[in-house]
Amino acid sequence: MNIIKNFLKAIIILLIITSVLIAAFELSSGDGQSRPFLVKKECLEGMKKIQGASYFYLMERPKFTGEVSVNELIKYGYMEQLAACKFLNSSRSDNYKIFYKRDKNEINFIDVACENHGHLSRQGDCDREKGLPNGFVDNYMARVKTRFDLYK
Repeated sequence: MNIIKNFLKAIIILLIITSVLIAAFELSSGDGQSRPFLVKKECLEGMKKIQGASYFYLMERPKFTGEVSVNELIKYGYMEQLAACKFLNSSRSDNYKIFYKRDKNEINFIDVACENHGHLSRQGDCDREKGLPNGFVDNYMARVKTRFDLYK
C-alpha cells in the first residue's frame, strides 16, 4: 500500500513539473508570434518613435532644411536612446533614415526607413514582407487559419 502511495505521489509531481515546463515554453514564445515577426514589430515601433520625435524637431525649427539623423534627435533630447534594429544584431542606430517634405513652414510628410524592414509608410503594401524569410508570411497565415479552423 505504501509503495502505491509513493508511486502516485511521484506521478503527480512529474505531471506538475511537466505542466510547469510546458507553460514556461508557451509564455516565453512572445504572444504566439514567431521571432521574425517580433523583430519586425520592435523595429516598426522604433520607427514610429523616430517619426514622432522628427515631427517635434521639425516643428520647432521651421527654417531647417538639412538632414535629420537619429543621433541628432537623441542629442537634442527629442527621444531617449533607441535600440537598433535587431535584424542584424548590431548596436548601430544609424541604420534608420528619416525623409521629410516641407512646403514653406508646413510639414507635409515624414517617413522613416530601416535598411532591413523598409519604409514605415509602405508597410501595408510593398514592404510588408521585407525583412522576413521568403514565404514566411504565407506559411504563418496558413498556420493561423488552420488553428482557427479547429474552433469552428
